Amino acid sequence: MWIVLNDAFISVVEHRHDIDLLMVRARKEADLRTIFPVAKITHTPQADYQYRCVVERAVMKDAMAREIDRIDYPNFKDSVKDNERHDAYTEIWSTMFSWARGGFRWPKAYGDELLNRSRNS
Repeated sequence: MWIVLNDAFISVVEHRHDIDLLMVRARKEADLRTIFPVAKITHTPQADYQYRCVVERAVMKDAMAREIDRIDYPNFKDSVKDNERHDAYTEIWSTMFSWARGGFRWPKAYGDELLNRSRNS
């Protein structure tokens, strides 16, 4: 599950060895610290998501309830204060907008080869 907050972007998956735990991953350590300030965070530079922490499902639920309680804005994109994060989120928004209307195209940077591989996998 991807979770996009106005000050953090995380990926949450079930822990491989314990179904009662979740692996929460981020590309920036600060994103994990925002949600889990006292968690033990590991750094895995070779991984897609370089920063990770393990939390109990109940801890994740509590954290998300706190995030819901923090919502104090009528427009999500306008609530993102960091300019680089805002630009990245706008790209996500734009991609999903195009996808919903059937006009999604891979960015040219990925090239046709990557597009063909993803369709055939």
